[in-house]
Amino acid sequence: MEDYNDLTWLFELITIGTSKQKWTGYAFTFDLAKLKKETILNTEDNPYAMQFTLPLRVEIFNFKEEIIIKRTINDLRFKDLDKLKKKVEVLDEDDSIKVKIIPNPDREGFNDCIDELIKEVS
Repeated sequence: MEDYNDLTWLFELITIGTSKQKWTGYAFTFDLAKLKKETILNTEDNPYAMQFTLPLRVEIFNFKEEIIIKRTINDLRFKDLDKLKKKVEVLDEDDSIKVKIIPNPDREGFNDCIDELIKEVS
């Protein structure tokens, strides 16, 4: 089933330019020197949106291509925000921290992850 979902995702990106799906959570590692401790310490437990670009190498059958997508994650919350803030308080500015995000449980039907093709497949 995973291969089918991957093919459907790629087909939508190539033919429509976007693909929309539900998501269950992500984990990122951030460098506190770039993120700034105050950013996390001042974060409130509200829903947020996140957007970033992501280079991907697609390999299906004999097809191999580098693509770049813009991923938009809507209605996210930080998992265990109070715990995250406590960790940040004791870390140094040159440390890294793992941040977990989850879909907003208050709006389950609106937890979309939208991928948009930036660098087209040749």
